[in-house]
Amino acid sequence: MTRQATLRLQEGIRARMSELFDAVRGREAFDFCDAMLTLPMTITGELMGIPQEEWTVTGRATVRAMGGVDPDVSEYQRRFQLFEAHTTIMSVLGEVLESDPSADSVSGRCPATVHAVPDDERNVPLLNAYAFLMGANPTVPQTINQTLLLLAGDDDLWSWFLRQEETDQRFVDEALRWASPVNHVLRRTTVDATIGGTDVPAGSLVSAWIASADRDEEVFEDPYRFVPDRSPNPHLAFGLGVHRCIGQHVASAGIKQFLDLWRQNVRSMRLDGDPTHLISNFLNGVVSLPLAVTWK
Repeated sequence: MTRQATLRLQEGIRARMSELFDAVRGREAFDFCDAMLTLPMTITGELMGIPQEEWTVTGRATVRAMGGVDPDVSEYQRRFQLFEAHTTIMSVLGEVLESDPSADSVSGRCPATVHAVPDDERNVPLLNAYAFLMGANPTVPQTINQTLLLLAGDDDLWSWFLRQEETDQRFVDEALRWASPVNHVLRRTTVDATIGGTDVPAGSLVSAWIASADRDEEVFEDPYRFVPDRSPNPHLAFGLGVHRCIGQHVASAGIKQFLDLWRQNVRSMRLDGDPTHLISNFLNGVVSLPLAVTWK
């Protein structure tokens, strides 16, 4: 998960993403989210040792596990879909863990966590594999979805984007800030504290709204504008401190690889209909992004 290890992964990530581009090349109009359903798995699938034939079902399940996609379903249907999605994910990961995965994969390292977190009542390796997958899979595709949604409606930004030889890290960081895929995280206080003039007793649950922090006027100049070369950019899309995302370097590399491939392959694009957003207060997600594309 280090920067050095990420450099060794980039070639494989790019090759797998290129296969997705080859599958949609020439299509003048398509739903980007549907066509790129396995996009996050081009990174996490290989990292976790999940067989490629499971990437589609796992990719779909991780989106559904974060919330609903149909506003007209009943509460019972919504709960059933969430149960079905989580059951699918646990089944796939359980089979991976039982198949003696490579020690170099995330799944291969998860069994060692049982010694760090002794818990006889829960399957610690499975829960850690689940936590990694659910943390990694939304960030890359939803950052890309939100960025393409922005680029499709801003001719000046699209022109600027096309003029770049490659995607700068500053653009990736601004895309992460702008998208803030995970809306909030929950933390429990360990001591009595006062936050914003409010007393918070020890043991209280506190919701930290990342999307709000990433648009803090005291931290970011003109926070509601996408600034492609914004610097500094202390966004919190990956969290902060000891809770900072372990896969941040791999996720950033994946976003960069995709944006480079998009620039190299696409001449122009526009929205070909209204996008559909995920029904969730946890994930800032797009589940349907109809695009009209002209290829180079």
